Amino acid sequence: MDSKKLKAIIIIIFILIIISIIGLVLLLTLKKQKEDPQNIGLAPEFIENYMEENPSLVTQNSTKTMFYSVQNCITNVEEVTASEVYLVESYQINKTYGEMYIAYALVEGKDSYYIINIDNTNKAFEIQKIEKNLYEKMRAGQIEQQYLEKKEIKQTADNEFSLFKVTDSNMSEVYLNRINSLILYAPETLYNQLDEEYKKERFHSQYSEFVEYCNLKKEQIETSSITSYQTEKVEDKKQYVCNDNYNNIYKIIEQDTINYTVMLDNYTIKTAEFKQKYEASENKIKAVTNLDQFIRMVNGKDYKNLYQLLDDTFKQNNFSTEQAFVSYMEQNFFDYNIPSLQNVEENSNNTFVYTITIKDKDSTSARSMNKTVVIRILEDTNFVMSFN
Repeated sequence: MDSKKLKAIIIIIFILIIISIIGLVLLLTLKKQKEDPQNIGLAPEFIENYMEENPSLVTQNSTKTMFYSVQNCITNVEEVTASEVYLVESYQINKTYGEMYIAYALVEGKDSYYIINIDNTNKAFEIQKIEKNLYEKMRAGQIEQQYLEKKEIKQTADNEFSLFKVTDSNMSEVYLNRINSLILYAPETLYNQLDEEYKKERFHSQYSEFVEYCNLKKEQIETSSITSYQTEKVEDKKQYVCNDNYNNIYKIIEQDTINYTVMLDNYTIKTAEFKQKYEASENKIKAVTNLDQFIRMVNGKDYKNLYQLLDDTFKQNNFSTEQAFVSYMEQNFFDYNIPSLQNVEENSNNTFVYTITIKDKDSTSARSMNKTVVIRILEDTNFVMSFN
């Protein structure tokens, strides 16, 4: 064979071998990208198939510890109060190095989206504000490689990461802040969280009534803070009962790790335990309990339901319409009323007459007025009342 032909054949064979090796490498690379979540950003065409086979790339952040740890990161960076941040949802992006979360929050009522990277070695976090469309892509698993790479975060005075400690005290404060945040910025979200029976009884399943309640409470909410709490079991679910500095009582019943229902007072829905204790009490104790409910309803601006508790004769003589009663209450009571008992008389027909002094909590001059409240005890836990 001619030496030139031999060389040509060898070169051709060599080229074919090189092409075969390159093709094999490319095939293996593409296969690895499909199997390796760290390479998804390099091969977006494999995202859909990968997510079907490996749904754990993006998982909902559903543990209290990390859910509220993420919320705290946002609160610290935005330099706002806890009641001005409401974390709506959060997802963990599973990657080889470090922890990464994406989050959607209401910050002072505005939709905000974030990427949060956590360096557990340095106990530091890094937060980046992103656009809604990028958040939605990442939530769907469309994650670019740059977000999945290893990142060291140096700790500074402003980015130290600490886990949220799940205690009853901490959770009580978190729940009150979340309720306050929604009253101020997203009432519809809170309305949807209300216990269904409570929503029907307190607001007659009317969103407009609930919005009116929120508008009346906003000024009070801005200076609200938790003063005490207790926990109890309700049908195998944990319930938090939180008091604030305006003596409002909120009930939060946990449905699961981060979902819950809310009641905004403790008198609209009377529990079986309350009914049992009430019916076993002397009439004077029942009357004081009803007087306390009257004050709570006044401070809670629950005028429409209070109108239904008025003695019929008193109602007909003084307030022919519900609106007339509401106008009277707004003009003749303080925004927040602190009562003190001066005298009590027990009359016939299970009737008690209370003389009370009420003071204005928010007045620097300590304004006060005297009121006479008449309560007549009826069957079960019912009562009617009148006042001057």
